[in-house]
Amino acid sequence: MKNYIILLLVVLFLFSTGIAFSQQPKFNKVLDGTKYGFGPVFSIVQDQKGFIWFTSAQKGLQRYDGKKLTTYSHNSDNPNSLASNMASVVSIDSTGNIWIGTFGSGLDRFDPETKIFTHFRHDPRDPASLGNDTIFAITTDRSGILWIGTNRTLDQFNPATGKFTHYIIDELFNYVNTSDNFFTINAIFEAKNGALWIGWGEPFAGKKDGPGGLARFDKTTGNFIIFKHDPANLNSLSDNNVFDIYEDSKNNLWVCTRGSGLQTLDRATGKFTHYGYYDPAYPERVSRPPFTGSEFDFVSFITEDANGRLWTGSTTGGINMYDPLLKTTIHYGLVSNDKTNRFAKDTLTGFKDSTAIRAFSSKDGLLWISAGFNGNLYNVDFSSTTIPFVSLNAKATAFYYEEDKNIVWIQSDSALIRKNLLNNQQKLFKPDSRAAKSQSISNVMDMKGDGEGNIWLATHFNGLLKFNIKTEQFTSIRHDKNNPASLLDDATHALFFDRQQYLWIGTHTGVSRMDTKTGSCTNYVNNPKDSLSIGAGHINSFAQAKNGTIWIGTDVDIYALDTKTEKFKRYALGGQITTICIDETGKIWAAGTAGLYFLDKQKNIFKKYTSQVFPEGIESVSGMVVDAKENIWLSIGKGIIKINKERDAEKIFGLAQGVEPLADLWFKNISTKDGRLFLGGKKGYYSFKPDELIDERTAPLLNFTNFKIGSQEIVVEDGTVLTVPIWETNSLKLSYSQNTISFEFDAIDYRSLGEIKYLYKLANYDNEWRDIGTEHKATFFNLPHGKYILHIKAVNDVGSVAQKSMVITITPPWWKTWWAYCIYGLLLLVLVYGIDRFQRQRLLKAEKERNRERELAQGKEIEKAYLELGKAHEILKSTQSQLIQSEKMASLGELTAGIAHEIQNPLNFVNNFSEVNVELIAELKEEIEAGNLEEIKAIADDIAINEEKILEHGKRADAIVKGMLQHSRRSSGVKEPTDINALADEYLRLSYHGLRAKDKTFNADFKTKFDVSLPEINIIPQDFGRVLLNLINNAFYAVAEKQRNLPDLENHYEPTVTVSTKSLGESIEISVKDNGNGIPEENKKKIFQPFFTTKPTGEGTGLGLSLAYDIIKAHGGELKVESEVDSGIGKPSFTNFTITLFLSNTY
Repeated sequence: MKNYIILLLVVLFLFSTGIAFSQQPKFNKVLDGTKYGFGPVFSIVQDQKGFIWFTSAQKGLQRYDGKKLTTYSHNSDNPNSLASNMASVVSIDSTGNIWIGTFGSGLDRFDPETKIFTHFRHDPRDPASLGNDTIFAITTDRSGILWIGTNRTLDQFNPATGKFTHYIIDELFNYVNTSDNFFTINAIFEAKNGALWIGWGEPFAGKKDGPGGLARFDKTTGNFIIFKHDPANLNSLSDNNVFDIYEDSKNNLWVCTRGSGLQTLDRATGKFTHYGYYDPAYPERVSRPPFTGSEFDFVSFITEDANGRLWTGSTTGGINMYDPLLKTTIHYGLVSNDKTNRFAKDTLTGFKDSTAIRAFSSKDGLLWISAGFNGNLYNVDFSSTTIPFVSLNAKATAFYYEEDKNIVWIQSDSALIRKNLLNNQQKLFKPDSRAAKSQSISNVMDMKGDGEGNIWLATHFNGLLKFNIKTEQFTSIRHDKNNPASLLDDATHALFFDRQQYLWIGTHTGVSRMDTKTGSCTNYVNNPKDSLSIGAGHINSFAQAKNGTIWIGTDVDIYALDTKTEKFKRYALGGQITTICIDETGKIWAAGTAGLYFLDKQKNIFKKYTSQVFPEGIESVSGMVVDAKENIWLSIGKGIIKINKERDAEKIFGLAQGVEPLADLWFKNISTKDGRLFLGGKKGYYSFKPDELIDERTAPLLNFTNFKIGSQEIVVEDGTVLTVPIWETNSLKLSYSQNTISFEFDAIDYRSLGEIKYLYKLANYDNEWRDIGTEHKATFFNLPHGKYILHIKAVNDVGSVAQKSMVITITPPWWKTWWAYCIYGLLLLVLVYGIDRFQRQRLLKAEKERNRERELAQGKEIEKAYLELGKAHEILKSTQSQLIQSEKMASLGELTAGIAHEIQNPLNFVNNFSEVNVELIAELKEEIEAGNLEEIKAIADDIAINEEKILEHGKRADAIVKGMLQHSRRSSGVKEPTDINALADEYLRLSYHGLRAKDKTFNADFKTKFDVSLPEINIIPQDFGRVLLNLINNAFYAVAEKQRNLPDLENHYEPTVTVSTKSLGESIEISVKDNGNGIPEENKKKIFQPFFTTKPTGEGTGLGLSLAYDIIKAHGGELKVESEVDSGIGKPSFTNFTITLFLSNTY
């Protein structure tokens, strides 16, 4: 009965997945089901970390990482274990939970972090429980909803409530399953348009037109649209027992059933198109695997790879692959009941089963296939690169290529081989058996062509052999002890033609440079007394740099020969160098058993080549060549290494790529002008153009898998550190007490045949990469608080590197936090402040005591000082008054001459008219005596007129004197109505005449522009007069200074002072403008400051403008200055002082 169930489950649990494929697929049996006792593998999936999960009929749930298999099985003593080992289907939801359907034991949800299984069972008393405990199909749709197919219902699971909603297909719900038949939902598939397609049926006891079918389920309405087999309709479903559903990239909906079983559905018309069995005679047809006649035969899956090729599997006929580009179907695997053995060739790719149960495509493009009733698991690699190998059944050690003829010469163990690459014809050449032993072609170490029809061979024991291509004859060249110009030694290892076509030969004891036309050699040997000679030891390789230097590799070191001086420079390496290459940049590369080195030109030393793939360097290089694209190719123990042009990445080609280990060998590999490489091998050689190699190997899938603090494993459920699983975490924040931590990580590479190597470094703690080999754990003890970045790397067998990082922040203890340090600083400040206050109080107390004593002694002195200070203050006030009065007197002095001039005029009139009157009186007397009355009256009238004029000019003099007295006496401080025009005119003239009287050379013009409409203004005339006098005096001074300093311009410059008044309605404006030198910008802000003057010492107190400014302010007005200094660009200099008086402030 158990075997029957297993056989039955094989045909029930079928899903479809996408697959990638290459032109030459290779089937690798990664797990032998017989060894593990799986039973049939029904379902395969891959989780976010890259692990492959699959279910089996006997061993439950399995997890595979490419190296290790982990089994999760039922344990009756553990309620949190898998419900049953007869697991039928596995699916992973969007949150990473793994769902497992079982045969008769319900549905399980597995948390891969906690390793706990949660069980869901059917409960007849609970309508919201699972519909049935036998489950054959599970899928998660694009909205994250889980759909479960049982043998009674289609269930929808709500993860929030843990409840199930049932959708009933009447035929399925009412069917009675027995021990001999199982009628169930076999497939659930969500199409691109969101529609859910359901397939159900019974694989063995079911009939073609019996119960079963295909249905489209409407998620919105919960209704099914059912498709059935109709014997009368050729375009109906071919069989009601549906096992798989799939939609390809061209939107074709494929359905797999029993029988011929492969069909597509036109969803617009509801018609099915059927595809028959595979027939080798018609490979162009789309078909299912071959017909076997078995009643248990059906199409188990159909899927499409990344290149659009369709794959179909069957339970008895193997696998078909259809390529739509080539329009060809290819069969793989065995066919049961194949008595003619006609399908035996279809197992050459490695697939040797007839039962294909499941197919799944992993993230790296591999196709996984479960096959056979024992549970074999295959992966199919479509991207595997194979290095082309030409078998000789003999070691190939050296090569020479005739570019113009496409002919390659290969040196094998015992023959020289010529191969025509155009027709692949080859011919072997050996010395004549009758020739001397000296012509033996065994142990050839190197081979070079001279371009003149000769090939030169270096043998290990028999000197040189020269092979003439035209005559096909060998000539031996040996050491002649009697000829110092002969070959240095018969043990030759290396050959090289320089740019002058000299042949350089490396021997056991030194170097020979041969002129091949004469056969004469120049020999270089070690001279122990000469440090610039070549060292002792075998000479293994040559290369010539662009500057002509010959580089020579020996058993111990490298030497550089300066061809001009013929001196050698030694570079110590301590190992055998068998090959030297110089790349396009001129960098020198040296390789051999010592490893791979390059010359650091700045330091002039050779350094070992290291990388993230080879952190310790590349050891034991058997051969090296640089290709046309500047990639370096190395033959090593593991196989062949390619180092890219940028020298930052390597690719390893080993057994998986068809390359045998090449350790302990010596190859002189070459690169041709057309880009072809020839690399030696144990049983032949590798020949290829690097550009033709297709290598799609990806880096391993690397993830953190475990995290511990101390010895405790940390999981999300702890609710402490992790909010998501560690493999989804990018950063960690830990407390200072959580500073001993460890991480486990795994890299998954299902193509890798070798071990995966791991490296890590903790940035900001240890910035060196640590190579831990195959160990995949990093532990750190007592990390100081701070921020770190853990970098991990995984390197697979071909050198592909995967990298991942984790940010780790360890917070400091509270006493080392920033706020703690702030408190410490604050406390320190408080302490310093307290000490300071205490010290201050102590000092103050002592000082007070001293002060009390001093106060008594200083009391009288202080009193005396106050008295003296009061006197000084009174003196200062008196001095200030005197200074102000001095300013007034200075202005009065300047007025004196002007006033004198003004008085002189009326006095002259008085004198003149007085003299006239004296004469008239004399005449009057004469006329009185004469009795001439008329004449007397006329003379008397003239005297009267003259007296009036005398009186007028006397009053004028009186007024001038009164004005002078008024200016000199103190201001009354009383405002009175004043004619501003008259006041301005009077002071303008007084100033002008005063300056003229003081300086006879002074000469200037003055103008007035008075507004006659100006009203009388209430001002203090004496104060305002001082303001006008000061401004006018300054203006006359400015123009006089300019005239005095510019004598050459005397005839052109007209010094002018203009006094003007203007009514502005609410105010009046008085301006005093001169065309002097102007006031520099830096002095404008200072001119109203007390004691600021630009006049020479002794000519001004600096108080004039300051007093004027104060007087105008006291009148509620404004005093402003506008000035321009001569800029030399035609704009004249000037200064204009403007007084503004507001009428509202003068009443």
